[in-house]
Amino acid sequence: MTDQPQLASDLAHRVHAALAAVGVEHDIDWGPETLTVGDVVGVITQRRPGVTFYAVAEDLVPDDARDRVALAATRMNSRLAASTVELDVDRGLLSVRAAVSLGAPGGAILELLPEDLGALLATAADEVRTTWSQVAEPLKAVVDGREEPEAAARVLDA
Repeated sequence: MTDQPQLASDLAHRVHAALAAVGVEHDIDWGPETLTVGDVVGVITQRRPGVTFYAVAEDLVPDDARDRVALAATRMNSRLAASTVELDVDRGLLSVRAAVSLGAPGGAILELLPEDLGALLATAADEVRTTWSQVAEPLKAVVDGREEPEAAARVLDA
């Protein structure tokens, strides 16, 4: 972790304070303005102010499974409201993400109480963690050819 908070953006400081205000344990890397909340990674963005949380698969999806996994992700996304399953079809990177937008591009950052911002961020991180816990095994089964994409997506119907 980069220990240079004096060089970090105002938004990074606000995110850090907000998560602390609601008691969410986290680590922040001030240089690239990324953070971890348990096993979820957050990326603080300036151009479009906000924080995007990710849970990422440890292994890349093999070329021969990418079409099936992309179909499963699409079917899963039609059942999700606050997060999304993503597959980078060029690299095989599989993840779940949820974003919290805190302003328009080039505009002012929304003014929220630290507790309110912290609650929004914690909810988004929890959404990613929960969704990943639901979809990781069914997606692995699609990768391995043990499950069809539609059947894998049904895990979200429960």
